[in-house]
Amino acid sequence: ATVVEKRVLRFAAEITDNVAVSSVKISIFADKNSDNMFTDDEVVSRMMLTHPPYEGSMMLDTIDAYLDGSSEGIAQMPLQLEFRALDGAGNESDESRPVTLIRNQPPQINQIQILDAQGFNMGGNISELTEGRQIVVNVIASDPESGVDDVSLFKAIGETVTQDDFKPVGKDTSAPFQFHMTVPVGYAGSQMAFKAGATDVDGYASVAGLIKTVTIVKDKPPTAQ
Repeated sequence: ATVVEKRVLRFAAEITDNVAVSSVKISIFADKNSDNMFTDDEVVSRMMLTHPPYEGSMMLDTIDAYLDGSSEGIAQMPLQLEFRALDGAGNESDESRPVTLIRNQPPQINQIQILDAQGFNMGGNISELTEGRQIVVNVIASDPESGVDDVSLFKAIGETVTQDDFKPVGKDTSAPFQFHMTVPVGYAGSQMAFKAGATDVDGYASVAGLIKTVTIVKDKPPTAQ
């Protein structure tokens, strides 16, 4: 089984005895010292069941928590799920199953699209926008485990744009993540740049990177022929 950090590990076991099963102890071990063995000091969660059905769920923590903050560069971690059954006479038996805990990946900003006022994509290669025009900035974000909880948009305007120039535009908490705005007037020749940040339902934030930049151009008067 493979489980993502901060997720529930569900289990079910069929356990029988020629008289009666007294109790079943379910334990989760984490291989903290990477020796491919599981010892009592590596138990990270435990519960007891005293009657069937012998099924339930246990919440897993993060790799970082199991390794006391020393998990840099570790993408996954071996766990072991153990069932230890006891009958009324004191006889014990146990059975184990391997579990792989994988790191919860942050969400990603996949695209920042410029749409017209009707919601049509103006194309991935758009490089200019006319001042005063109404547009929609559409942010496409994804998360491999649980889904995107919200997306925030940031905008910067200037002859040259740096990271310090970005100011928050707003936050959208439901897909599609869209932001309606008007291209500002009086900035012809300036750059207008957008970047976005996403947070998934587990609270992990995306890594900054993708920036969409266009040049604001002057609104020209109509011509007749």
